[in-house]
Amino acid sequence: MTGLWRILLLSAVLMLASSQDSVSSDTGAADTLRLLWKRTTPWKYLRTPAIADSTFYLMIEYGKLSELNLRDGRALREVTPPVSGGYKRPVVDNGSLFLVCDGNLTAYEIRTLAPLWSTDVSPPQIFDDGCGGGGRLHSLSSVCVDASHVYVCSSDTSVYCVDRITGDIEWKQPLKSVFSLAQPCLAEGCLLTAGHDAMLSAFDPTTGELLWDVPLGERVEYSGPQVLGNLAYVGGRGGSVICVDILTHAIRWQTRVGTRIRRPVSITEHLVCAADKQGVYGLDPMSGALLWRRDTGGQGPVQADGLVYCFSADSNFVALDSRTGRTIAAYPIGSDVFFSQPVVLSDRILVAAHNSIYCFERLRRHAD
Repeated sequence: MTGLWRILLLSAVLMLASSQDSVSSDTGAADTLRLLWKRTTPWKYLRTPAIADSTFYLMIEYGKLSELNLRDGRALREVTPPVSGGYKRPVVDNGSLFLVCDGNLTAYEIRTLAPLWSTDVSPPQIFDDGCGGGGRLHSLSSVCVDASHVYVCSSDTSVYCVDRITGDIEWKQPLKSVFSLAQPCLAEGCLLTAGHDAMLSAFDPTTGELLWDVPLGERVEYSGPQVLGNLAYVGGRGGSVICVDILTHAIRWQTRVGTRIRRPVSITEHLVCAADKQGVYGLDPMSGALLWRRDTGGQGPVQADGLVYCFSADSNFVALDSRTGRTIAAYPIGSDVFFSQPVVLSDRILVAAHNSIYCFERLRRHAD
């Protein structure tokens, strides 16, 4: 009996030590998410910033595009777009900045921030809010660009192709949905769109011809197609992550994980990561099998170095282990409402959350 008690006592000690090691490991790791600087703005609905060398750009408030220093967050310049109002994230590409704001697509020369052109690509739509109100709605997606053109989806049920040098509309093709707010994507010689029509559609980028479409079974809000190889991944309003083979035009798999996926999924060769108000989910990219789940809701997942960075519904910015979903690091940011995604750079992570911009030191873990 004495020997048995010794064995039981030793087992209890080992279990307690293991539990303490696990807790201390999480607690210690949280300190490694080091804040480099923070800047608070008067505007509360910041979107994902766009990066250009040592500066970044974002809309600080309606009617103002701001250029800030990436090293310390100091404001450098501001410009006023041709129209003010609702906006999406700016996009920087090859010396130009493209900004969607209240129905207009505007291009700026990045060195001087001088406007190059502005094109109206969203006639106002009349809407009824169901409560005796309503009004005129301008609504556009974020843009995607190639060497010659800028592409954007509009609330006038069309996808537009605009010449990136002149701003002239090259072509316009109808969509099957009033709201196609998800950013389009270029892949495998196609322009891919997804929206409230519950379709993944492929257009010829040069002519605008509809090449093919695939019924998704769920509407798509802002979680537009993300492509790896010949596979496109979207998040549905019904809570599913859907994988479509671009070459065969068929659904490879569809996995229901939550209730409403509103932000783009993040993909690597090893993991598809999605988030909603109920949780953060890691799935196998080839089969759609659920690998792990974090029960605290989140938004805007981005992967780097074997980590998933995302906003958490407990008002933290977190880094999760991409293999297990375990929290590696966290930083309190004081809000559970986010409209952006983190931007991972070579040595830092830029986060626009609520009314503040945070710059964190990038963590280093195992390779993706």
